[in-house]
Amino acid sequence: MRGPYAAFLFASCRPSADLRPVLGPLLARARPFGCATVYKCVRGRRWCALRARPMSGSDRPRRSTTDATSPAPGWTLAALLLSAVAAARSVAISGRDLNFFRDEWNFIVQRQANDLDAFLQPHNEHIALVPVLVYKAFFHLFGLEHYWPYQTLVLALHLLCALMLFLVARKRVGAELALVPAVLLLFLGPGFEVILWPFEISFLIPLAAGLGVLLAIDEDTPRHDLLAGALLALALASGSLGIPVAAGATVFLLFDDHRWRRLARIVAWPAAVYALWFVGYHGRAVDPLDNLRSAPRFVFDSVGANLASVFSLDESLGWALALALGLVILARFVLAPAHSRWLLAIVVMMICHWGLTGLFRPYSFPPPSRYLYPGTVFLCLVAIELGRGVRLRWPALILVYGVTLLAVVSNITELESGADRLRRYSDFVGSGAGALELASQDVAPDFRPEPLLAPAIVASEYLSAVRQFGSPALSPEKIGGRSEEVKRASDAVLERAFALHLEPARLPIRTGPVPVLVNVVGGMPTRRAGCAAFEARGGTGSAELPLPRAGVGVRAGPGAPVRIRLRRFAGGYGPDDEAPGVFPELAALTVFGVGMLPPAVLDLPAGGVGRLRVPSADASGRWHVRIATAGSVVVCSLPDGHV
Repeated sequence: MRGPYAAFLFASCRPSADLRPVLGPLLARARPFGCATVYKCVRGRRWCALRARPMSGSDRPRRSTTDATSPAPGWTLAALLLSAVAAARSVAISGRDLNFFRDEWNFIVQRQANDLDAFLQPHNEHIALVPVLVYKAFFHLFGLEHYWPYQTLVLALHLLCALMLFLVARKRVGAELALVPAVLLLFLGPGFEVILWPFEISFLIPLAAGLGVLLAIDEDTPRHDLLAGALLALALASGSLGIPVAAGATVFLLFDDHRWRRLARIVAWPAAVYALWFVGYHGRAVDPLDNLRSAPRFVFDSVGANLASVFSLDESLGWALALALGLVILARFVLAPAHSRWLLAIVVMMICHWGLTGLFRPYSFPPPSRYLYPGTVFLCLVAIELGRGVRLRWPALILVYGVTLLAVVSNITELESGADRLRRYSDFVGSGAGALELASQDVAPDFRPEPLLAPAIVASEYLSAVRQFGSPALSPEKIGGRSEEVKRASDAVLERAFALHLEPARLPIRTGPVPVLVNVVGGMPTRRAGCAAFEARGGTGSAELPLPRAGVGVRAGPGAPVRIRLRRFAGGYGPDDEAPGVFPELAALTVFGVGMLPPAVLDLPAGGVGRLRVPSADASGRWHVRIATAGSVVVCSLPDGHV
């Protein structure tokens, strides 16, 4: 473009000077086709024209209002502060009664050593040096009994990411519009795992450091370059999200006049250190070539789902949103290629994030919550770059704020829903850990209380951590206050921890005090030779008794088998017509898509004799046994010291 058409005057619309290089090529391309170079915009009730004409002295652009050194209006800072306080309160309320979740158990039980491997071994292929350092420091400072210090850390990092995003946006679109991405991130309900789960500092630290890299790299001074390099090293040492940050910084610097010098200061040495770790420790659990064909589709679908989730739209609209965004980005590259290197760098970051996720994770749609948080940060950065230099009038600004507020209200609901899912997990795993501690004197070292929900918890390693740092488990009193499902799951853990079963026994059975049968249904209780007898009438009957400390001996009548169930915390038992080993209430229950193990069902054949006991002082007065049969059964309490 040349001549007088290189300058533009925006009458009363007052756009930033940064917008002129973007619209200039558009008008230049339109001129050969005879397109009008008059564009209209609304300002109140007046219309103003945008004309291409020579720039006079009075038309020369003033200093951009989006310059980093321009102070933000006081009300925007106040609005950001109030939003941060409201978000912190919402997160704190939603996060009540949570406990350690999933991968955190790996840090607790599997990284108790302090050797080099404990810090440098990958976690699911990711480097975890900084998160391991943080968790080990918190173990020693706060122990495992309280979860709130870990929640406070993740909340602080979440607020820091929102602040950094605001600073990046303010530099490009002004403080008024910069509030929008910051507030959306503060209340990002679809990303609840990152906001509520302290383990996701492995996402938050790289994101906060990466946003710092964007701020520092734009200054082009040796001091800022060194700061950008240090922040990039922090991002790479904290998790794999440092890789997209490094890729975006590299793309940006390749277009710099001093590219090689700045690449050496900012990217080369952190990348070299990461490469050393990768060669020495990285191991692949998944071959990325297996997912290579599905990765492009995963990127497209994930970007669309991410866009839809931010504004609580239907996921079916995701493909249209992703396509529209792609066309807008392509148009920007075509119309203003010389002014799009930041946009290119951020698009590379976003594609790198979703691309690596698609290569190393099985295809899943919609993507898990934890991936939506960084995806939203990258989408906000893309939108910020596309709108660089735009200044909206108050009517348009109020409309944008209104849409943002609607998204926030919907996202708060999603945050609470996600917190309920985490709390459900915490209840089951915390109660299972509490049951494990009750059986600590008798449990096998390799016992896993929650092999499906928390496979990392192994009895010997868990109890070792508890001795060092305290217990994160629910106490028996707290388990008793949880839902019936949680209490039944706790009973199932105890039964497996004690390996409860019917031991073979011979007649005559030595007897202690006569047991008292209660809750008798469909039968008649009697006494027989110092034991309690029960005979069903008209079908299957049942009776219950407290389990004595020494246990009970059970003799089934010749006519029908006997089914035995136990409970310690639960208030009831399963139906009598269930098949052995099946417990529909828990077998059908899933937490984060993972099924639960059912309590034990013990069967004694007709005419058989067995002995049942709980090898712990916990048995006294707390365990209850229900016997169910269509025939008869004799139950004898064993004397103390019986073997």
